[in-house]
Amino acid sequence: MPAASASPTTSATPTPAPTPVPVTVDQYGFHPSVVHIYSGQSVLWTNGDKRQHTATAADGSWDTGPIDGGQNQALQFFETGHWDYLDGFNPSQHATLIVATPAPAL
Repeated sequence: MPAASASPTTSATPTPAPTPVPVTVDQYGFHPSVVHIYSGQSVLWTNGDKRQHTATAADGSWDTGPIDGGQNQALQFFETGHWDYLDGFNPSQHATLIVATPAPAL
């Protein structure tokens, strides 16, 4: 008689994506001006103005593209690092994104 299996049958359940970190951009700049996230998280930029804005990495590595007034755009980040970014329509408006490695699960 064969031995009974001691390991239970499991099915993979997808892990829900974390809630995007919100940033508002308007005529006065980005709010907050420094954003801290973990690798795998997203940032959701919302245009709180009537004019178009962007969130564009100063080094050109990423860009939301134009965000119309009242609209939003999210980008997900996997690479850890530190990026200065600006509004492509008003480069004097700038902010910082810091992407860190998540703490290991216990």
